[in-house]
Order: sequence, then C-alpha cells, then structure tokens
Amino acid sequence: MANLDISYNYFLGFLILLIPFALLTGPALPDVIVSITALLFVFISIKNQEYKYYNNFISKFFLVLCLFFIINSLMSEFAYFSLRSSLFYFRFILFSLAVWYLLDNEKNFLKYFLYSLIICYFIAIGSGLYQYLYGETIFGVTSPNTRLLLLFSDNAALGHFLSRLFPLLVGLLIINFSNSLKYYILLCFLFISTDVLVYLSGERTSLALMLMASIFILIFMSKLKLFRLISLVFSILIIVIISIYVPEVKERNIDYTMKQFGVTEGSERINIFSEKHETYIYTGIEMFNQNALIGLGPNNYRNYCNDYNIQVSAKSPYIDPCNTHPHNIYIQLLAETGIIGFLLIMTINYFLFKMIFLYIYKKLRGHKLNLNDFQICLIACFICTLWPLLPTHNFFNNWINIIFYLPLGFFLHSWFKATELN
Repeated sequence: MANLDISYNYFLGFLILLIPFALLTGPALPDVIVSITALLFVFISIKNQEYKYYNNFISKFFLVLCLFFIINSLMSEFAYFSLRSSLFYFRFILFSLAVWYLLDNEKNFLKYFLYSLIICYFIAIGSGLYQYLYGETIFGVTSPNTRLLLLFSDNAALGHFLSRLFPLLVGLLIINFSNSLKYYILLCFLFISTDVLVYLSGERTSLALMLMASIFILIFMSKLKLFRLISLVFSILIIVIISIYVPEVKERNIDYTMKQFGVTEGSERINIFSEKHETYIYTGIEMFNQNALIGLGPNNYRNYCNDYNIQVSAKSPYIDPCNTHPHNIYIQLLAETGIIGFLLIMTINYFLFKMIFLYIYKKLRGHKLNLNDFQICLIACFICTLWPLLPTHNFFNNWINIIFYLPLGFFLHSWFKATELN
C-alpha cells in the first residue's frame, strides 16, 4: 500500500511539473491537467484522511466563493452558459491544495518544479526571440497583431506568461540559492532576457506588471535585492537602445499607449486606458446598476452587452461595448456577481494588504518578520493578478486562473508550515 501511495504522489507530481509547459500551449491542455490533478488529489486526500487541506480558513473561503458562483449562475438568464464557467471552478483551489500536499510530502518537489519552470522560461525566451526576429513561431504560426504568441498556440500571451510567473521564479531561485558564478550567470540571463522579451512582446499590461512586481520585490525582499536592481538597470538600458533603433517597438509600447490614454498633443480628454476600455467599464457599471446585489451571472458580460448603448464622450463616435469581458476584473465582478462577489474578492485583497502592512510595521519596529522572501515573491504574484489599475483578462478564463492558483499552493504550504513551527 505504501508503494501505491508513492506511485500516486509521483503521478500527481508529474502532472503538476507539466503545468508550466502546458501553459505555453494555450488554455486547453493545462485545464485538462488541472482537472485530473484535482480529481487525483481528492482521491489521495480522502484515502489517506488528509483533511487538514480542507479544514482551514482559506480552503473554506474558496469553497464559499465557488458555491456563490454556482448559485449565481443558476439564477441568471443564461444559466447553462454561465454554469460552464462556475460549476467546476472549484478545480482551481483543489489544484492549489494538490501543490500544497506535494510540497508537504515530497521533499524534492520544490526543486524539481524550479527546474521545470527554468526550462520553460528558456523555451519561452527562445521562442519569443525567434518570433521577434522571423515574424512567426518555429511552427510557422504568425501573430495577428504585433504581440508575441505562446509557443504552441495562436494565443498572444507570451508576455503574460513571463511576467505573471516571474515572481514565483524569483522566489524559487531564492529558496534554492547557490553562491556560485554559474548561478549568478543563470540569474543574469533569466532576469534581463525576461525583462527585455516582455517589452518586445508588445503586451503593455505585462510590461507594467513586470515593472510593478520588480519594484515590490526590490522594496520588501532581502536576498538578491542588489542583483535584481543591477539586472533591472541593464534591462532598462537595453530597452532604451531597442526603442531608439527599433522605433516600431517604441511606437507600440509607449507612443500608442500615450495616444490611447489621451495625453498626446491634440487629445481632447484623458481616457481610462482607452476609449474602448472606458466603454467596457461604463457598460459594466450599467450592468451592475441593473442587478447590484448578485449581478447578471458569471461570464455573462458578453450576453448582455448588446443591450447597452454607451458613448463615453459627446465628441466620440459610438464604440461597440461588446466583448467577452470588460477587461477589468473588478468591473467584471460587479457586473456579473454584484456587490457580494466583489466583496468576496476584495476580502483577498484585505488579507494581502494586511500581511504587507504588518510586515512593514514589524520591520520598522525591529520585530521578527511575518513574511519571508519567498512569501514576498508569492504575494507579488497575487498582486499581479489582482491589481485593479490595468486592463485584465477574463476573471473566469481557465488559463489565467491556473497562473493565479499555482502560486497559491506554494504560499499555503509556506504559510501553514511557518504556523506549525510557531
């Protein structure tokens, strides 16, 4: 029986080690892996009576969140469509719990996951550079716009992959820190090439998240602080040189952004991101006003947007308010889940900022810190996902949820392990 338990653990670990590679293929394959992982973890945990993974505040909170999404979908006009996003949303938290379980029971899993993530970063960086130089992936797929594609997909989200998982990579590197020349060379390549490639990807949100996460890490962590600062300076110098000699990259990332914000010469007004994004936001607010308590149902923005005729400016032409989502998770939550869903997610922000402020207080007072460098990096991952002042993915998008819930598993293990030691 013991050998059988080890086999289950090995298979579970193998599936999770595949996740970084699967994310490079788009949303379908990683979602299949997450679903299998969730089912396998439920089987293992019940078989071994490992109920501590369920019997804690965080797991119970996410269970309440999942139940609310399901009930909300059932009450919506487009119940069947909405349930496709909400009915099995619980698989993501089960995926996080599976990561936590493996970290508790397989001492080498953390190191193996670091190797997996580093290899994926090398693949992503090589793929991105190839795309930038030749205008297509190694499989001959051409991006429909200027942004870089994932390696095995037509999804232009390479910058999101690199920027959102970068704090997790830094945290894992800190835990496995080695004071050797080879290690510093590896860090130098990973840090600078990731910074530069995110800029070349043309994903301005990813670039902003990358910079924000780097600043957060620089302010709060102790290890690798100077090294990250030096690498960031070199990255900025390379980006400046690229912007000078390759003006089309600068036009996409800087000039076009300024134009969309309405801060260029001749602009009549400042926009919220852009006139199109502003239209989505105002449409979402109107949806919230229609059903403020519970919203119109998860992932239903697309099903109601045709009912609205939003014009953000008297001098602006009509802009179609329809899309799959309003490009801001908080507006989406207000529109689709009402004030209840919005407050549930804001609860996560409350605890994140509470931990950060407590960390600042303890550091200023010279007390024992409540967060270590690894946890600081994981919180940077969560901030990248939950930051409100940038355009975002669909809150119910499978691919982005996997990226959100993956660091959560590492955080749960680290947090509860520290709690047990205290």
